[in-house]
Amino acid sequence: MNPNIKTTEMLTVKVATLDRIPYIFVAKKVDRSKCLKFTYKGPLADIEMTYNYIFQTWLPKSKYKMKECFTVEKYDVKSIGKDKIIEGIDILIPVE
Repeated sequence: MNPNIKTTEMLTVKVATLDRIPYIFVAKKVDRSKCLKFTYKGPLADIEMTYNYIFQTWLPKSKYKMKECFTVEKYDVKSIGKDKIIEGIDILIPVE
């Protein structure tokens, strides 16, 4: 990850409709898109190395271009085990 680039993290949840979102939340519609999926497993402290590999090595050598300026980390209830070892987080990158 580039320390000179400002990032923002948001927690999200899929909803059926935007009509009943509480005022303290922000609603954003994300269009269906083709995504690359990388699954990370390992210590939480090392996930940055995976992002570095994806964005500095894998993606530039691939035929894909990022479609959006965000990625999605998809966790399930059992994603993080004891000792902060990640059992599986899907990193989704919208591409064209």
